[in-house]
Amino acid sequence: MKTVIQNTITPSVQKSITTGPGSRICKLNFVGATTTEPLLYEMIRANEVKVNILFANTTEIQEKTLGTVIIQLDGEGAEINKAVSFLKSNGVDVEEVDPRVLDHSNR
Repeated sequence: MKTVIQNTITPSVQKSITTGPGSRICKLNFVGATTTEPLLYEMIRANEVKVNILFANTTEIQEKTLGTVIIQLDGEGAEINKAVSFLKSNGVDVEEVDPRVLDHSNR
C-alpha cells in the first residue's frame, strides 16, 4: 500500500549507510504523546549505543500527531536490545529493517 506521507530514506542517505556486526536499522513510529517526549535522548543516555538519524518526519492527521524516525543503532547487541526495549516500553512501535531491502516505493 502506498501512502502520501513520506516514510523512507532518501537514495543519497541510503547509499551512505554501512552496517555490520553491532549495527541495526530500526523504524520507529510515534503516536500522540510519544511524539513530544524526549525518548531518543533518554534512550541514548541510558544505554551505550550510538544513534544515527537517517530519516525523520512528523505529521498531524485528524488532530493526532504521528512521527516516523528511521535510525541506525551501533553498539553491543545487549545494549541495542536494551535500547529497543526501552522504546517499546514507552509506547514506541519499533520495527527492525533489513538495510538490503530499503527502497523508495512508498514515496
